[in-house]
Amino acid sequence: PSIELIVVNDCSPHDLDSVMAQYTDPRVRYYRNEQNIGGKHLTRQWEHCLGFVRGEYLVMAADDDLYAPTFAEECMKLAMQHPSVDLIRTRVEEIDEVGALVGLESFYTKGLISQLEYIYAYRSGEVFICMGNFAFKTSVLREKGFVDFPRALGSDIATTIEMAANGVACVDQPLFAFRHSTLHLAQLEPKMGAITLFYEWMERYPIPVPQNKYEVYYANKLTSLDWHEKCIYDYYNQVIRYVPMLKLSHFLSLARLASSKEKTKMILRWCKDRVLPVKH
Repeated sequence: PSIELIVVNDCSPHDLDSVMAQYTDPRVRYYRNEQNIGGKHLTRQWEHCLGFVRGEYLVMAADDDLYAPTFAEECMKLAMQHPSVDLIRTRVEEIDEVGALVGLESFYTKGLISQLEYIYAYRSGEVFICMGNFAFKTSVLREKGFVDFPRALGSDIATTIEMAANGVACVDQPLFAFRHSTLHLAQLEPKMGAITLFYEWMERYPIPVPQNKYEVYYANKLTSLDWHEKCIYDYYNQVIRYVPMLKLSHFLSLARLASSKEKTKMILRWCKDRVLPVKH
């Protein structure tokens, strides 16, 4: 019962006014932007939406992802168990455009983890991060703000890392489904720049002081070399693998943190992925 649903129409081409007119529940509030904000600067639209929030915790929901009916309930159980924590997350499913399951997060942890463990889990590829699968403590998010990258690419990862300073409370059930959309070439070029900016930011981010032998292990796996390897991995798997041949040279030139040898390896991997048949 103590939930609010805030819908912010950012100059959508769809008739959201008619859709929202169907709802008379006082927990649902609807706002219309006079000008499009997110199309020019997405983190500013997030900040704008944050201004409407009354709740102690908030979820920044996208318009095409799915939440289990128990998402809010399970997150708030953890909020009451760990009141000092500013960030709560659930395990993640990945679905395609028609809702079919295409991936399942391997991170099974239940309960509280430290910021250092969270950063390590991201670096090792165990956690899936997007803005929608977290519950944020509203007051702290207002104080810290969103880490601002162009088109907000990487802003979700960096913002959750900063919000994890007091740890992360985790639900081990997959209560959030992230929807993958068809990739377009126009999306890939800014993504390449965003990967570079994020890993430059990550290089500067102060890794927390380890508090036990496990955190010493995590910290030892978060060196500059480790982040560089992750950056090269993301260059290829998030962008290069999807680029057509005629654009390959241009996109490789955007991989500013990759060496000539690493770019050559990406070319060989690109050829292998397209030429060799997939074995079943």
